[in-house]
Amino acid sequence: MRLRTIATATFAVTLSSAGAFAQDTAAPETAPPPAFDALGAVQSFLTSPETLGAETATVGAVSDENGTITATDVSMSWQIMLGDGPADAADVTVTMTIPTLEIGDLAQDGATYSASLIAAPRSSLSISAEGATESFAYDATFNNYRVTNVTWKPFPAIVDDPERPISRFIPIVESMLDQSFDSARLGGITGTMTQDGSTQSFDYGPSTFGRYSDGMLESFTTGASSSTQSIDGAEAGGDAAAGAAVPTTLTINYGAGEGAMLDFKPLIGLLTGRGATDGPQTFMGSLSTGPITFGAGDVMSVRLGDANVSDVTIDSSRGPILPQLDGIYDAIATNAEPDPGVLIELLLNTYGAFGLGSYTIDGLTVATPQGSGEIGGFTIEKLDAGGLGRLAFDGLSIQSPLASGSLGKVELADVAFPERQAFMSAMMASVAGLEPDPQTILKAIPFIGRFTIGDLDFSSGLIGDIALGLFETRTGNYVEAIPTEISVELQGLSFPAALLQNPMLQGAATALGADPVEASGVVALNWDEATQRVTLDEDVSITGVGRLAINAAMSGIPRFVFADPNRVQEAIVTAAIDGFSARFEDEGVTQFALSTIAQQSGMPAAQYPAIISEQVGAQITMLTNDVALANSVSSAISSFLSSPQSLSIAANPSNPVPLAQVMGAAMTAPQAIPALLKLAVEANTPAAQ
Repeated sequence: MRLRTIATATFAVTLSSAGAFAQDTAAPETAPPPAFDALGAVQSFLTSPETLGAETATVGAVSDENGTITATDVSMSWQIMLGDGPADAADVTVTMTIPTLEIGDLAQDGATYSASLIAAPRSSLSISAEGATESFAYDATFNNYRVTNVTWKPFPAIVDDPERPISRFIPIVESMLDQSFDSARLGGITGTMTQDGSTQSFDYGPSTFGRYSDGMLESFTTGASSSTQSIDGAEAGGDAAAGAAVPTTLTINYGAGEGAMLDFKPLIGLLTGRGATDGPQTFMGSLSTGPITFGAGDVMSVRLGDANVSDVTIDSSRGPILPQLDGIYDAIATNAEPDPGVLIELLLNTYGAFGLGSYTIDGLTVATPQGSGEIGGFTIEKLDAGGLGRLAFDGLSIQSPLASGSLGKVELADVAFPERQAFMSAMMASVAGLEPDPQTILKAIPFIGRFTIGDLDFSSGLIGDIALGLFETRTGNYVEAIPTEISVELQGLSFPAALLQNPMLQGAATALGADPVEASGVVALNWDEATQRVTLDEDVSITGVGRLAINAAMSGIPRFVFADPNRVQEAIVTAAIDGFSARFEDEGVTQFALSTIAQQSGMPAAQYPAIISEQVGAQITMLTNDVALANSVSSAISSFLSSPQSLSIAANPSNPVPLAQVMGAAMTAPQAIPALLKLAVEANTPAAQ
């Protein structure tokens, strides 16, 4: 609405004055130029339908008093036929009336025209469509339009060009750079819009505009605005089956706003190519708007808090856009399908051209008879063709008779968008019905650096209470499309055991006293290019079950493993095992498992530690012929099962062991592996500090 008001003001300057003087004809070169006839120029413009491309153009009277030209009862109308056939054809009529139009100190200096003042205390715009499937009418009144010290050049002539159905209008777009004014004001817009029997009324508050020159608007303000519309209850979500529809009034109120440094040059460069430069250029410095409220009777109410936008940019080198639309228009006009590649490229060019420094909304509340919800804040930071710095929702909450809850934050950060060509390749393969190779698919997917959910607290009489302190995933240091740093962190997860899908797990959790289920954990995988070393660190715990910590490291992992996953097998030659350790700290699951086995077999649970440890020892002896290792492992297993506290297994070779050597041993001499890796198993040892 706000940018539309700005465009209305700029268009009004052109419409009210500029076009007239395109009709002036130069005198022969041998004769001195005639004096500029300001009164005649205005009279000619306002009564020349062909100049405006209109059906009619009339004026009641035009007078000049002390340099101020006044035109009264100005009227213009246009007729447009839309639709392809009698069934959907619509005859559209557009009418503009200006009871009084004032132009002060109108002058000409070469190809430039100027006026100290252009003012229209009141003007009206009416649009109606007849013969369409749905009736349509738009009536608006513009109050107290006023622009001071305005200059412009003649309105460009637009000629028919079948080869350029869209881009032929480029001169009109570029003419925005040929205008200037010191200040402008629109006292407000009021009116109604009716479509298919439903009427919407609107009232847009006063708007002011600072100096505009060379495509740059220094500042602008927009007043508070509102719109109302009556709809029936079924459309609003009421129960139409219960009886007659209940009328509901939709009301939207917009807070006042203000902005600064609106530069149209990058936009014009994007659309037409004029003045296009590489890299982002500022289109809008800042924009702030007041709250927006939406009400639908007793059905719903919504309030959107203050909004702030800063540093909107445009990369005009991605254009020109308008010439790209010519072929698409031709295809649609001839009922043909536009080239998918052209459409995809147009979308990438258009959306990829824009950038955003930051966008914030200070809260959102929604209330219905069924409940209410709230978002404390919404933020977007550093959004452009390359990626997204941060997208965040803060302070979410819901309240209803059935459930209530809150969520501290949801954040998406450090997102890298795919390269243009990679995305195009994947899209074109999909359009052609081909299956892209895995590398193409991976390169066409955005890289998400961080995803965070924090401070969840949800309560429902149907499913119980759910809580989450933190869930966060991180990825980084990408090689091609593969992240070489991955981490997942989970803290303070709690939920009812009844939510477990497996009935056996539900029963086990209840028997272990693990209802609600409570879990936390961290998993991190990292590859360091300098050392070619991969490390895995994991620490996961479930209350009532136990805690598992794993640490592992391998070296000799070259970069090409990530750059080209098809070459993974080549890494077997250089990869080596640096070490491995795993430690499980029991919190009840081991004794529960032994008791369950004992109940099913009919044997006392106390006998199972000895039975299981002896079987493990026998298997190790058979595989390795290492009696000492078998006795050590058997003893550790027996100690752990008899008094479940902790069980650890570790491989700590003196030097990294080549993976190829371990694989060879596994196939020819598996008994050598424990000594090769220096495997050790221990039970009930103190945790490392």
